[in-house]
Amino acid sequence: MRLNSAQRGGQTPDYIAFRIPEGRGLLTVVAAVQPGARAASPWAVWYSTLAPAGEFRKSPVNYIRLGIGARIAKTMIEVIKSGGSLPASLVEQLPIVKL
Repeated sequence: MRLNSAQRGGQTPDYIAFRIPEGRGLLTVVAAVQPGARAASPWAVWYSTLAPAGEFRKSPVNYIRLGIGARIAKTMIEVIKSGGSLPASLVEQLPIVKL
C-alpha cells in the first residue's frame, strides 16, 4: 500500500497525514486541505484522537510531501471519527513532523 500520492504538474494534495509529538508519544493526524487554499501553509481540517470531529489549523510547512490519496484519507478519517484505532502498520509509515 502506498500512502503518499504523487503530486503531478505542480498539484497540491487534498489530504495529508503525519504524526506529531504529543506528550511522551506521537499523535496521528489526517487533514483535509481546504480547497483553493494553496499557500505555503494552507488551512486544513485536522482529525486525530484529540479532535475526532476535526479542528481548523494551518498545515505544516512543506505539507506537499505529506500528501496521501483521497480514498485512504477518507477511510482513516472515518475510523478516527468513530473512535477506532488505525492499524499500527499504517501509522508507522507516516512521517513525524515537528511543528
